[in-house]
This record gives sequence, C-alpha cells and structure tokens, in this order.
Amino acid sequence: MVFVDTGALYSIAVPGDPRHAIVTAWLNANSLRLITTDYVIDETLTLLRSRRESHRAVEFGRRMLDLGEINIHYVERVDFRRAWELFRDRPLKGGALPTAPAWQSSSGFTSNTRFPSIGTLPNLLP
Repeated sequence: MVFVDTGALYSIAVPGDPRHAIVTAWLNANSLRLITTDYVIDETLTLLRSRRESHRAVEFGRRMLDLGEINIHYVERVDFRRAWELFRDRPLKGGALPTAPAWQSSSGFTSNTRFPSIGTLPNLLP
C-alpha cells in the first residue's frame, strides 16, 4: 500500500508541473495499491482551483471520486485523534497535522518533506 499525498496528486493532475513526468512514470510502473484520504482529495481540489486550474480540479475530482482511481480513506474522529497523538509525540520540522493513514501505511508517496519517516518522492523512486 502506498499513501499518496497532495503534491503527488497535483503533479498527476497538471501536465505542466515539473514533477508530472516522474510521478506519472512511477505510477505507470507501480503495482501497489494506492490510498489517500478525503482530506488530501479536498486539499488537492482546493490547490488546483486556487492555481486557476478549475477545469483540471473538476476532472481530477471526477477521476478520484466518480471513477475511483484511488482508494480513499475517510478520516473519522478516531483517525484524527490518532494523528494528533502522533503529531504531539513525534515532533518533526514543519507544522502539518498528518492524517492517520499516512503514518500507518507501509510506504508513502509524497513530495512533501514534512513526512521524512515515511519517505519523499525522490527517496521512493528508483
């Protein structure tokens, strides 16, 4: 299982993104199950729209939500509470509160360096 974060999803959605080619190549070669959270989907949609990519946001939402191209874990209260406990007990540089599946997955696919114990995009790609 590979947790996919906002940076990677944004790169998938925007062909002009500097990491689009490397992320797409990795995804095409990947055979592991991909998972993200509803929070990450929301964050990606918001990022796309804020960068004037509304048409890509709608297409991304259709692919992720309507066509089910990725497994989505819907964060519940217990997940959010566990994420808080991990955030509190394992201080890292940076300030984001991770969602529990990001910490629980066996691997992580993110271009966000706030999750160094999971891995970052350059560390996961050959």
